Amino acid sequence: MWFADLVCDLDWFVDRRGDLGQPRLRHSVPSSGEIGSVRMCVYGSDLVVHHVRIMIEVDSYERASGCVNQNVQYWIRLLEVSTGLLAEATSTAYVLPGTHAFMVILGEGDEHSSAVQIQPKRGEPVSLNYEALGRCLSNWRPDSATHLFYLGRFLNEQLPLDARWLNGYRLIEWHFQKGTDGVSKNPRWRALLSEFETEIKPHLKPRQTLHGFFKETRAMVAHAILDSRPEDERLRKPGDAVQWSFGVLEKMVIRICNDARVRMGDLLLQPRPNPGVQPTPRSGRG
Repeated sequence: MWFADLVCDLDWFVDRRGDLGQPRLRHSVPSSGEIGSVRMCVYGSDLVVHHVRIMIEVDSYERASGCVNQNVQYWIRLLEVSTGLLAEATSTAYVLPGTHAFMVILGEGDEHSSAVQIQPKRGEPVSLNYEALGRCLSNWRPDSATHLFYLGRFLNEQLPLDARWLNGYRLIEWHFQKGTDGVSKNPRWRALLSEFETEIKPHLKPRQTLHGFFKETRAMVAHAILDSRPEDERLRKPGDAVQWSFGVLEKMVIRICNDARVRMGDLLLQPRPNPGVQPTPRSGRG
């Protein structure tokens, strides 16, 4: 038997040091593929769900991994909707910073098997510079309010990466088209894209244009289209178009917001380093 630990509350998982305790609920849920159903072991308090262990009755890593890859999005959505309806707070899978990757740990064993122990490495908090804050507060023109609306959401690291990406692209749409359709045909947008061709080109499909790549990624984000590449291709090239293009998008957003037609102060935006949380295994099996 194999299990997949779906980490929802990273701090709770770290504090348990491999011992998940007794589940509050054991319940079978449907799944696609060769396995007709799997069993969820749900761990939590009286108010919220902290963790889910999914039991999969298969005899090999390959079959367990295939089952998880095929169903993990579905299981997570079941958890989100169910806790959103019934719990104090919605529970979902922890997403590794700067990625779309859920924190799922696959191991051989049963519900009593120890979980892997991890120790997150966190960057030191950066003290707020109030002098710089004052410069920010007087840096942009009053008629740049729409730019700032999208910029604020693009910079918000509490939002999922795809939501941030979409707000960055909407800022570009507003800047070049003022809310009208057709930014892909805008010559100024195409000229800006061409400056970053070297960084984007490795991610283009055959005969795909730069503006076509961004248009397709926007559609993927706006309509929640999942990465449809075969599993072996996804393993060779992890991530997706949002992750591959986010750094370039950030540079373009910053270029626009530093433009003198948008900015009136002397503060220039720079890409913000984001060390995030990188969990490091300590012991256990996973």
